[in-house]
Amino acid sequence: MATTTAWRIRTVLSCLAVDHRIGGLLLLDAPHGLLPAMARGLATALTDERTKSSVVTVGAWAGEDDLWLRPRLVDGRFELMPGLLVETGAPPIVVVPDLGRADVAVARAAVTLLDADTATAERYGWSAAWQPRARWLTATDRRSAAGLSPHLLDRFPLRIDASGVEPAEFEVPAPPAVPRPYFSAAALDEVMRTAPGGIRLSLALSRTAGALATLDGAAETTAAHVRHAAEVLGLSAGPHPVVDAPTADPAVPEAETEEPPPDPGPPAVSLADPPAAVDAAAEPVLYPETLPDALPEPASLRSPWAGVNRRLRMRGPRTGVERTRSRLDLAVMPTLLEAAKHRRTRAELVIRPEDWRRYRHGWTPHRLLVLVLDHTCRRGWDWTPTLAPYLQWAYAERAAVTVIDVGHDTASDELRAEHYRATGVRDPRVLRSLRHRPGRATPLAAGIDLAVQELLRRFRRSRAHTDRAWLVVVTDGRGNVPLEASARGAVSGPVGRQGADDAICAASGARSIGGLRTVVVAPGSGPYPGLPFDLADALGGVVVSPAVQP
Repeated sequence: MATTTAWRIRTVLSCLAVDHRIGGLLLLDAPHGLLPAMARGLATALTDERTKSSVVTVGAWAGEDDLWLRPRLVDGRFELMPGLLVETGAPPIVVVPDLGRADVAVARAAVTLLDADTATAERYGWSAAWQPRARWLTATDRRSAAGLSPHLLDRFPLRIDASGVEPAEFEVPAPPAVPRPYFSAAALDEVMRTAPGGIRLSLALSRTAGALATLDGAAETTAAHVRHAAEVLGLSAGPHPVVDAPTADPAVPEAETEEPPPDPGPPAVSLADPPAAVDAAAEPVLYPETLPDALPEPASLRSPWAGVNRRLRMRGPRTGVERTRSRLDLAVMPTLLEAAKHRRTRAELVIRPEDWRRYRHGWTPHRLLVLVLDHTCRRGWDWTPTLAPYLQWAYAERAAVTVIDVGHDTASDELRAEHYRATGVRDPRVLRSLRHRPGRATPLAAGIDLAVQELLRRFRRSRAHTDRAWLVVVTDGRGNVPLEASARGAVSGPVGRQGADDAICAASGARSIGGLRTVVVAPGSGPYPGLPFDLADALGGVVVSPAVQP
């Protein structure tokens, strides 16, 4: 697998050196150090005697001022110079180490520049225009890729599963200075059969095939080059004819029929053949945003801090600096450096309001959804429609999610509740929890206790401020495992109502939490219909039946 992936990486880099229009490259689950090694190899291939290609790294720290216009020290004074993405010479190699955590400015820049014919930047009275030829190399984990903006992912049609690949230096050949090959009709038909959908992916496949033909020295891009490009990109190919050229007209005598030009096939010298058969069914893995359960992040090309006050923003991790008109959260050293740029014109070091810089903070969820799922009460009814409004709220509010599973058949210990924290409902573990099958024991008291402790931690003990939360408990109230038995991992003797009473006692700790809304989702009927109401009274919430939506 690793050898096949390394072959794909070398081939894709060689194609990007030939044609910048192919699109951006996105590595899934790439190991540390792989992306810089790829960037160095591609930069070497694009460097010649006259120009030198540079590697530009942008990430969560990069803002608008860094990308389009930035100050530089020239002859002992600061001057405004083109930013990281403004091309003034050889095309740069843009590296985004984690596309899922990149700043919104980086995401918007990728959407704007990739596959664009021209680009302009105008800022603070300074303007520039250029033809974007930068090559974008990015990486992220598979879970984050499924939640990125479709507009952003559309600019990265080249995908490689880089898990398990050892970082190594890649030797990328310099692109040959030859005319682009003619794209044959058979190659176009092969593209239409192979590309799973989307105009940009079809264009990427066509341009990759054309780059392979260029590297092979062919005068024409054939269907064989398209099939080779599909192997490189991990796309599933449909059935294809044995002969690429059209058959001869039967009315023409055999002696007068021209021989079709030989199929050059995939390149065999500059780009070695894959060392093993390439899995052609990798599309659902390489393109997770096409899966039915993929949920892109809402408004992912807009700042998540829009509408959030500055004091809440200050609790997020620091990712950079930006201009400010307030002394709140003032970045001292960046402010001093900004004032130092104007020292000559001011005769001394004077800090003025236009020099003030504040920290730019990464996103930290300030809304929370806690789900307590009692899987033993699921028999005979579907809880999904009733839970849907709360999941939609968490999705729209970018809320963090804590799921507490109680009594499912795959639990490591059926006497204990299990829990995990997710950054949002887009986490695939949330969907798996909703599909668990019922188990035998119901440690409801342990699950309620975990939920209360999680809420207290988020509201009172954590630096990540939470101003609003939902606690949703799905249960019929029949807990048959006392809290002490869950702690010891063993039950001794009959328990009676002890498990249900412990759950009600543990629930009382949530009544005093401000900003918390609580509901108990209970099945419509059961042998003890009063238990869910007793639990809701202890929590300070209400009972919701499956037929009633909040």
